[in-house]
Amino acid sequence: MWKLVWTNDAPDSLHLALLHQGVDIWNDWRQQNPKIIPSFHKADLIEADLNHANFNKAEFKEANLSGSNLSGASFNEATLTKANLTKANLSGAGFYEADLTEVDLANANLDCTCFNKVDFNGSKFTNATFHVIRISDTNCSQCDFSGASFHAGEIMRTNLNKTNFSNTVFDRTLFLGARLHGANFSGATLNNVKMPGAYLNGAKFNNANLAGIDLSGADLSNVDLSSADLSDANLSDANLSNANFHKAILSRACLTRVKAINTDFSGVELTGACIEDWIVNKSNLNNVFCQFVYLKCHKEERRPLDRNFEESEFTRLYQVAQDTIELVFRNGINWQAFAFAFTEANANIYDLSGYELYLKKYESLGDGFIRLEVIVPSGLDHEDIQRDLVIRYERQIAKLEGKVEVQSEFIRSLQDENKQLLRTLALVPINYHFHRSVHLQTGTGSNMTNNNGEGDTYNVEQAGAVGRYARSDYNTFIHSWEKQTLAESIEEILHLIKQLEENNPSANESDQITYINDETTPSFKRRVAGALQACGETALDEFVLENKYLKLVKAVIKGWLQPGG
Repeated sequence: MWKLVWTNDAPDSLHLALLHQGVDIWNDWRQQNPKIIPSFHKADLIEADLNHANFNKAEFKEANLSGSNLSGASFNEATLTKANLTKANLSGAGFYEADLTEVDLANANLDCTCFNKVDFNGSKFTNATFHVIRISDTNCSQCDFSGASFHAGEIMRTNLNKTNFSNTVFDRTLFLGARLHGANFSGATLNNVKMPGAYLNGAKFNNANLAGIDLSGADLSNVDLSSADLSDANLSDANLSNANFHKAILSRACLTRVKAINTDFSGVELTGACIEDWIVNKSNLNNVFCQFVYLKCHKEERRPLDRNFEESEFTRLYQVAQDTIELVFRNGINWQAFAFAFTEANANIYDLSGYELYLKKYESLGDGFIRLEVIVPSGLDHEDIQRDLVIRYERQIAKLEGKVEVQSEFIRSLQDENKQLLRTLALVPINYHFHRSVHLQTGTGSNMTNNNGEGDTYNVEQAGAVGRYARSDYNTFIHSWEKQTLAESIEEILHLIKQLEENNPSANESDQITYINDETTPSFKRRVAGALQACGETALDEFVLENKYLKLVKAVIKGWLQPGG
């Protein structure tokens, strides 16, 4: 028989006496007196048998319920602040909108328990068991779950910020919409765990077993995953920026579309991982062990095709320098499309900031795999610039294949699409310029040698050439590029002229020149002037098909050739 002990701040004696007569009598009394709120403040109910008791809205502040049998009990809207529930049996109990702040539930049995909208802030669950449980919309901030065991549970929309899960075992547990900022999972085991969209910024998973975990779309920025086992994990679309993966195991992991800026991958095991469209800038890839990777999901596009990476080869191919972005082309590169995309993107950046990108390196990695490195001035958003260049390149490819019919509409759509992006680009202190002399590196080393080891350096091919073996005169490529630039710029000028004609039919030539000058950017004028100088004035006759505009177009562009034009 359990004992009732009165303390200085005694609980209600009538309530204790009724409870002493048994749960059935207690529950009948509760049913007959629904408006009375029972008080068990500081009551000592050690090892009490209170299974299936009705404790809704009851007050158990600082009560001692250690070792009690509370299975199936109902604690809806109850207050148990600072109560002692160590070794208590709460299996099948229900808690709705209850206050359990700073409660001690160490070694408690919480199997099949339901917690909904409960406040557990600062509570202890060390070595507790949670089998087939559901925790939803609950505050577990700064709780201690170290050494606990979760099996087949659901944790939904719960605040777990700065919670201690060290050495905790999770099996078949779902964290959906959980907030885990700064949570500690050091040494924890997470088998068949799903955390889609979880907020894990600053969490610690060092030495944790995360094999097969689903962290797709999760915010893992600033997370410590050093020496963690993430084999077969799903990290697709996750933010890994500033995370620490030192000596982690990422074998066969899905890294599709991850964002990894300033991430430490040193010493990582990466064999068999999928790196489709991953963004890895300013990250440490030193001493990565990787025999091969896949460039597409479902084990498609293995690299290398029919061999394994040599020692340090993966690091050499994928390590991106400080303040650079990389552009990877899997089936060669169409230089005509890239030149147009790069020039347009660079012009827009210059208009907003006064600074430009710089094409640093061009590597042919074999198997039709080509990589470009572009230096980005400090302060600009690497990810946005990379995405902008890819969009421009892909649309230009579509245009060259006849999928985009109207040039002027294409140009204007790009300008409109990136207006918000470019508006956010910060001014930067260093001025980089785009040098058109781009070189082809045919080897895999840093000395730019070909497969025969002869040390040849190749100039970029003519417009439209693709692949590692395409070679021709560099000047032909540049001339073709400038002709395209001039043709499309004239289309834009003609569009402005016709636009003015509609809005102001009486405008004279002087008005038209003024209008065009006002509606075009300085970089546009420089680009057109440079293209005219490269192609010659006769090119205007080729591109201005309507004679009535030829004189005006020549006057406009020649004006831009003048100092200060």
